[in-house]
Amino acid sequence: MAARTLTCFSLLSIVFCACYIAVRGDEATIVYGQEDIVKLVSDTEDEKSLLDFFRKNKLLKDQENACGGGIDDSIVAIILSKGYVDAAKEVAEACIEAGQKLDVSELQRKANALRRKLTDFNGYLQTANRAMSKVTPAFEWAQSKDQVFISVKFSHKLDTPACIDVVINKVDIKEDSISVEAMCKGKKKEFNLKLDLLKPIHIENSTWTMASVGRGTFTLSKQRQNTKWARLLKSRENKPKNMHVWWQLHEKYEAELNQAVKDEAERRIAEANAKTASETDGEGTTEVGKEDSASIDESDAKTDDESGQSSEELELQKARKKHVKMLKKEAKAEKKKAKKSKKETLKTIEGEIADLQSKVAEANKRKKDVNSEYDKRVNEVEKDLAEKIAKADKMTEEELLSFESPQEKAECLESSSCSEEK
Repeated sequence: MAARTLTCFSLLSIVFCACYIAVRGDEATIVYGQEDIVKLVSDTEDEKSLLDFFRKNKLLKDQENACGGGIDDSIVAIILSKGYVDAAKEVAEACIEAGQKLDVSELQRKANALRRKLTDFNGYLQTANRAMSKVTPAFEWAQSKDQVFISVKFSHKLDTPACIDVVINKVDIKEDSISVEAMCKGKKKEFNLKLDLLKPIHIENSTWTMASVGRGTFTLSKQRQNTKWARLLKSRENKPKNMHVWWQLHEKYEAELNQAVKDEAERRIAEANAKTASETDGEGTTEVGKEDSASIDESDAKTDDESGQSSEELELQKARKKHVKMLKKEAKAEKKKAKKSKKETLKTIEGEIADLQSKVAEANKRKKDVNSEYDKRVNEVEKDLAEKIAKADKMTEEELLSFESPQEKAECLESSSCSEEK
């Protein structure tokens, strides 16, 4: 048998290894060392190529060199750590068939570690692939004669909690529209609000600010000052369901808006009268003014209110609000009445407590006096007893027997001259 060292090549990557070829007739057998196998496994880029190598070199189950080349549980563990589960299984089966003992606990540890990684990765993929839910945030709006205010709440409804961890991705203020894009961390929600405005605004004088948690506010400057917009949106259709009137500001600026409408009507009447006066001798001026005023009133009556609702709906809302105010006023009156009754009752009870406390103090004083009187009386009795015992100790037997009764003895003992008389 002749032996010589050759250079061996793997299928996918060049592996330089020291190996021996044993020649026996026309047959040649390549024998690999453990280091060669380890390097080959580490360098192989896919499981199929690794299995092809093992099959070609007859290292698998039911093959001539099954589990040869120094393959042991450490190599199976390396194969398994690369995620080549099928290859690890076939090599392990070959070694078990060849009678080689494998460290099962170590392989199980590697398998469990791989399973945990796969589970974590699978969970990551599910989270990453979960589609973001797109939500149009709820908002309120109101206006003054010079500005428009839009309060955006990052929630799908105005009466539900807002997203606390909101991240603003983009805010865009244009002459005829506004938009805001945001994301709620951890809840897979994207908020997107875009509004096409009824009239143009001054971009440079308009701002966006984050207000309280989960809220932001647009403050838009009207290009035409001292006016009242008939509605917020350019289109009457497709009004957002979560669009509301910002009642607090609406009531605050209602008077100045009404004045602005009145000023605008008077301006238009004055312009119409001036135009008519320049064309005629003044006849019909009043009628023209009245006609123009009537057209203004009719136009105002047909326009939507600030929330995009009809005038009937607005009147209904105002009636509801008025009713709620009345209910609150009645509740406040009841509370005030209950508070007054409570105060009076507590005052009576406190007076009763004061009387009881006075009686208790008086009773305690009487109790103290009785105890003092009792102690004084007991002391006197004990003193008297001691004196009588002292006198009795000085009396003779004849003197004691000469008394006809205990009462007589007692009377004698009380007398200072009892012994001398007897």
